[in-house]
Amino acid sequence: MKLIITFLAMLFLQHCSAQKYSERDFYSSASLKSEREKFLEQTINNTIQKNLSKPLTDSTESDYISAFWAMQLIQYRDEITDKAVRMCINDFLNRSTEFQRAVLEVIYSLCQKEFNDEILSLLPKMNNAKLFAMSVHYLKQSVDIKVLNELTNQFEMKFMSASENPILKMLKFDLLTEFRKNLTTPPLIDLLKINLGENSLVIFSLQRYNRDYPGLLIIKKPDGKFLRDNSGKIFSVPQLARAISDLPGYITNGNTPEGILSIQGKDVSKNIFIGPS
Repeated sequence: MKLIITFLAMLFLQHCSAQKYSERDFYSSASLKSEREKFLEQTINNTIQKNLSKPLTDSTESDYISAFWAMQLIQYRDEITDKAVRMCINDFLNRSTEFQRAVLEVIYSLCQKEFNDEILSLLPKMNNAKLFAMSVHYLKQSVDIKVLNELTNQFEMKFMSASENPILKMLKFDLLTEFRKNLTTPPLIDLLKINLGENSLVIFSLQRYNRDYPGLLIIKKPDGKFLRDNSGKIFSVPQLARAISDLPGYITNGNTPEGILSIQGKDVSKNIFIGPS
């Protein structure tokens, strides 16, 4: 099975000050059933339906963006949301870049294949690499790869070379490998043997190409040996590195990206949707 490899090189953790946590530090009242039911009702009535009932203007764009994010979070659609999304697609070119990105993200998450004609007609009019890449990914299930390649080449000639823009560079790589269907990965053992120097703790996050399925996290200690449990088996943790949108990792709000990352410090999440962690 194909794996997309993500591994995090934690090279500076030994400099972080030791801190003790209690069970209370990881308690969140938002996880209670009563709170979740209240949150769901408020999200549908206020964040989604109330916001989308407002006329779309420059001053209400942020309300629509909040509604789109909530729709993805709870995977929600109804007549009000469908009507609003179609209106936003029709008014796409008159809106801000941030708003356009939110529209593309919500249709990618909830409306696959429903706006192919509209997005295909918008592609030649786009001048933002991120929005262009999101649109190409939206069309990948329905539009011939040769057509998407040609449109991407035209975009590149108009605005920039792929080497000058990391998003466009990754998009061209995805097109070259037919969205990684034809990607040949090196032997996993070569990755696991990597030596990042003494006192380096390495976390390997091994993920499938299809992020609907969980991957696996394992830890390589500074002495070069893998962390094991009491029975002697290699310690591992199931890990779902999938975003709500399921967009690629080089797009905002996309899946956990592949690559090598260095952890410089730590903090406790203040985001209610993530919870204390």
